Amino acid sequence: MVFKRESIDERLKKLAGLYSFFELHKDLSYDELVKDMTVSLAVERASALAAEIIIDILSHLLASGKNCFPETYEETIGLSSNKALISDDLYKKIKGLGGYRNILVHEYLGLDYNEVHKHFKKLIDSIPQFQKEILLYMDKKS
Repeated sequence: MVFKRESIDERLKKLAGLYSFFELHKDLSYDELVKDMTVSLAVERASALAAEIIIDILSHLLASGKNCFPETYEETIGLSSNKALISDDLYKKIKGLGGYRNILVHEYLGLDYNEVHKHFKKLIDSIPQFQKEILLYMDKKS
């Protein structure tokens, strides 16, 4: 099965839009995050969507190009590094994103805002690199 470039491009476009939101709030402090419910909800939702998109893209590329079908989000991220879809450097930055996504979606009653803030900052740091590496991978495979 060959990956669908337009499908990945569509997701990367959505991720770029989310990154614009992250950039607008890159200087957000922990105190500002917890003080303003509108901001905290926006950060949580944008982070969950970004995690979902990243994992979705990696899953699609693993299935289509590597014939791999991981069972968990974290396995998807690990196999993406093992199968050279992403660099070891990027893997280190996004490792744990699958678990974080699950916490955002399923454990919303007990969110640790220190973790939310930490992962928000990690996403700001990792999204541009993720976009570049995925585009480079697709260009090589096209």
